[in-house]
Amino acid sequence: MSAPSLLAALQHWLFDRVTEPAGSDADALAASEMVVSGSLPAADRVEVYRSGYVARLVECLEDDYPALRHALGAGPFAQLCRGFIRENPPASPSLNYYGAPFAGYCAARPERWRVPASELAQLEWALVEAIHAEEGERLDIDRLAQLSPEQWSRARLVPSPALRLLTTSCAVAEHYQAFQEGNAVPEQWPAAEPGAVAVCRRGEDVWRVRISPTPAQLLASLLAGTPLLAALERFSTQLAPEELQGAFRDWVSCGMFAAVVCEP
Repeated sequence: MSAPSLLAALQHWLFDRVTEPAGSDADALAASEMVVSGSLPAADRVEVYRSGYVARLVECLEDDYPALRHALGAGPFAQLCRGFIRENPPASPSLNYYGAPFAGYCAARPERWRVPASELAQLEWALVEAIHAEEGERLDIDRLAQLSPEQWSRARLVPSPALRLLTTSCAVAEHYQAFQEGNAVPEQWPAAEPGAVAVCRRGEDVWRVRISPTPAQLLASLLAGTPLLAALERFSTQLAPEELQGAFRDWVSCGMFAAVVCEP
């Protein structure tokens, strides 16, 4: 075997040993033949790297999901992370988006906390996405005032790439706010209370906007591409004019929309 081929084979062997859940007796024997051990047994030297690899991935998930870690407890959260890592090894050298499937993993768990855990994880991942997303253009509220009555029937709002709208069955927005303020009780889950929260970014500011059910339905309709006039007519009997104006003003000021386009 040529030197480059031998090096590649050794690299692949070490990668497999580092990323596998645990070493075996066969691995220990192979390590003694392939690793210069010095004063530390060869299998233990490999274990140092394996433990460090898993620990780094756990740290990555802790950074992305601090409120979930607080609610679950440090030990149980680390155990949950290790199970996730076994089933979801990194597919990229970059770990920026490694935690993306974590909410789905929590939702598939058998424990009773799977629903609040998955919804809390959805909120925290929406914050991660908002931070990393391209903000793009920002809609100016005056642009809406410039639309003619005829244009309102054809106008559609373009959402910001950093916007996420979540509909939840638990009060995760309130729970996360309490966590941020240091008032969340450790190892306690969000209350079972339906709600909606929008996550968006304007500049360096990341916003979490709690939205009541009817305005949330209006926002979802706009994000689905419903023309402005049709959306407003649909909800005009459920929301007072001042509520509609206030909602649009808040949504635009938070950077939820990039532009308004009028289709021919």
